[in-house]
Amino acid sequence: MNKQKLSAPGTLAQWIDASEIALDTGDFTKIKLNRQGDVMTAEYGADTISIRFAKKDQGHVLLRIECDDEQVLEWYKFCVADVIKNPEKFEDYYVEEEEFDPIGQNPLSPGPAAAVLPTDDALGEDSGSPKGKLKRLLVKKWA
Repeated sequence: MNKQKLSAPGTLAQWIDASEIALDTGDFTKIKLNRQGDVMTAEYGADTISIRFAKKDQGHVLLRIECDDEQVLEWYKFCVADVIKNPEKFEDYYVEEEEFDPIGQNPLSPGPAAAVLPTDDALGEDSGSPKGKLKRLLVKKWA
């Protein structure tokens, strides 16, 4: 098992969002964030990667990454570095703040269906991007 501990500037929300985008664009599958919002797992072929997020200090995050294959671990690091360094390439993953309607009361919202929201507090934090929330946080309607 390959393990790495990395310290990086930024907030937990920024690194969780960037990791999700990196895993998605890096062809990882079965991307999951646990209920506490501090561990993300994904698969790349037959290998599984686990990323534990923790706040190190005021402006830094600690990432503990575990993976069986060193090349998969390095691929994740390359993908997440690309997301962090070039956020403009991934702006399609974000939406404008005014599009986010957490209580389903937007008069332009289709139908009277109830709003379904993520329950993980870490997922609802501002991503730090000027664009706002991740698209995956948009309210989903159900009947």
